[in-house]
Amino acid sequence: MRRAMGLAGAAILAATAAAAQEADVPETAQSYVVLFGFDREPMDAEGVETLSHLADDFLIGGADAALVAGYTDTVGDAAFNRGLAERRAREVRRNLLARGVPSAAIAITTFGETAPAVETPDETRERLNRRVVIEVQGFGTNPPPDPLTPVSFALPPEAPQD
Repeated sequence: MRRAMGLAGAAILAATAAAAQEADVPETAQSYVVLFGFDREPMDAEGVETLSHLADDFLIGGADAALVAGYTDTVGDAAFNRGLAERRAREVRRNLLARGVPSAAIAITTFGETAPAVETPDETRERLNRRVVIEVQGFGTNPPPDPLTPVSFALPPEAPQD
C-alpha cells in the first residue's frame, strides 16, 4: 500500500512540475481583481474563476505573498463601507485558503470608499469601485519540488548485533 501511495505522490509531483514549466505564470508581482454586486459580499462565478486562476498561479509559480485589499463604491456611510470592504476581503481570503494558499501568505487591508478605481460623486453606484484587488508577489520564491531530483536522507545507525 505504501508503494502505491508513493507512486501516486510522485505522479502528482511530476504533473505539478510539468504544469509549472508549461504554465504562463508571471515572474514578478501580478494583480487580480474580483468585482462585487451592490451591497453584496458573495462573489459571482467570474470572481470564483479569477480566484481559481490566482491560486493556481500562486501555487505553481511558487509565490510567497497575496496582498488582499477591499474597496467599495460611495453609496452609504464611510464606516459601513469600511466594514463591507473588510467582509469582501475576508471572503476572498477564505476562498484562497480553500484553494490551498497558505494562511501566513495572505494579508488583508481595506480602503472602503477612500480609493476608488473610478472617481464618482458621493452616493454613486459604480461596479468598478466594488472590488477586491489581490496582488500576488514573490513568484519563484517557493518553486514546486522537482520530482526527478533524488531525495537523500541519513539512515539511522545500525543496532549493535550481539
